[in-house]
Amino acid sequence: MPARNRELYDRRELLKYAGVGVGTTVLAGCSSQNTPNGGGSGTPTDDGSTSPDDSDDSNGDGGDNSAELVTYIGSGEVSTLDPASHQFLQTSTLAVNLYDPLLFVDPESQEPTAHVATDWSTSNGGTTWEFTLRDDVTFHDGETLTAEDVAYSMDRLLGIGQGYSYLFSGVLSEGDTTAVDETTVRFELQQPFSILPSALTRLFIVNKSAVEPEASGGDYGSGYLQTNVEGSGPYQLGQWDQANSSIMLEAYDDHWGGWPDNRLDRVQWRLVNEVSTIKTMFQRGDAHGVHLFFPDTTKREIAKFDNVEMHQERENSTNAYYIFQHTQKKPLDDIHVRRAISYAYDYETAINEILGGTQMAGPVPGPLAGHNDDLSPITRDLDKAQAELEKSEYSLEEINSVTMEDSYDPSLPTNRQAALLLRNNLNEIGIENVELVQEQFPALAERVQSKDTSPHFYHLFSPSTIPSAFSFLNGLFMPSAFGTTNGGHWFSTEELQTKMTNAVATSDTDQKLQLWNEAQTIIQDQHPALFVAQMPVLMPLNNSIEGWKYRGAMGYDIYFKDWYRA
Repeated sequence: MPARNRELYDRRELLKYAGVGVGTTVLAGCSSQNTPNGGGSGTPTDDGSTSPDDSDDSNGDGGDNSAELVTYIGSGEVSTLDPASHQFLQTSTLAVNLYDPLLFVDPESQEPTAHVATDWSTSNGGTTWEFTLRDDVTFHDGETLTAEDVAYSMDRLLGIGQGYSYLFSGVLSEGDTTAVDETTVRFELQQPFSILPSALTRLFIVNKSAVEPEASGGDYGSGYLQTNVEGSGPYQLGQWDQANSSIMLEAYDDHWGGWPDNRLDRVQWRLVNEVSTIKTMFQRGDAHGVHLFFPDTTKREIAKFDNVEMHQERENSTNAYYIFQHTQKKPLDDIHVRRAISYAYDYETAINEILGGTQMAGPVPGPLAGHNDDLSPITRDLDKAQAELEKSEYSLEEINSVTMEDSYDPSLPTNRQAALLLRNNLNEIGIENVELVQEQFPALAERVQSKDTSPHFYHLFSPSTIPSAFSFLNGLFMPSAFGTTNGGHWFSTEELQTKMTNAVATSDTDQKLQLWNEAQTIIQDQHPALFVAQMPVLMPLNNSIEGWKYRGAMGYDIYFKDWYRA
């Protein structure tokens, strides 16, 4: 497969791969999973998307169903409903709505908060954790959720070894989680793991008595839960039209969190690729919300309709925009070249005229606990850039003898604009041989599997996967990230690894934060990336819908239980 100039590459293939890889990262602006067509009902178009069908009342276009059905434009085809396999944008969103996690994400602090577990404690130097559970949580079949279900769900996650099981690698094994009694679950860790509460926002609880009989050959019922739901979340599965990438969610009346009178009774999750179709659906009232990874330019156009209101989060956003630098490829293997590039970039223009948001200081977004507040953003300074080039072991002629590829996803205009800005800025300091490569996610994911084929630069939009700085430190800068789209910078030193490993192993909060602060200082000083922007989150909603809350963990930003009819 050719590695560049992929404007004509089938967008459905882009959707198939977004979100692949451990940690936090998806390519800037892309969606997840491939789709055979636009999803839901409607008229297929030649490019495989759908256009709204005037006769289809199920889309809110009229008829008896229009008053109760809410249609949300999702981010890709759903390949599984199994909460132990969720990791992509769309499967994370569905897991949050169909299942209850042990802990949730607080929208104000962006930290883990009580949910099924009401409180917790740790002992034995941080290796024993006990969580007290609510006693009024029921699964969709009416059975009461107990500690046995929590222990089974953790063993199941570890046994299947998919999704976010990597968070617990070296920390927990099957059998380490036990039910002390019906409302107390105990985790016996193999080593201290200070971010366990944050990681447990990814433990979604399944009904053991319903799933265990469906297990075959030690698969923990994974085949069964691909297409069935045995959860306790606020919504239960109505109908899944796999051929058309459409899922109907129906409110679970007995959810322990209760419901307001103006709740959303039915929500249709639907995939539509074409921007023109999405805008038409919003204008007609056939669509009520759209996933945050669609282009901001599209969202702003949608918000101009009289029946749409723009909701947004700027201050608490934990979404980061990076331009990674390949630290092992000439001439970027020279720290002075990387620093020169960082000083040459016009961050102010990138933020004010292209991306929006605020500039990042180091690799961790500011709202997350664990961000190093002593760091200052790198600012454009051409004199410093020239001084760094003069310190480099490479002459300018040698630098320009290398064609440096800057890979960006062409599906969003902002990516190309940010790439053009970088090339123009580098021209100002004499670096002239930067080639812009239009490259959608599958090709990039293939290239970053090895140092030799990884591009010199690539643009990455990174949301947090758990409410912790861990997502942007251990998730991006440990060797486990190499070979994935998280680690195409190929940067990690033994000193850095030791600090990040010790940070999550210590039970002392102050020590953890200090180690993470030191890790961020190392990363920023070595410039494996341009830390460009902390991105705003824009959410256009039909003005009949209120209640959207931003939570800084992938999938938690779309929690339909928050939403209600105005």
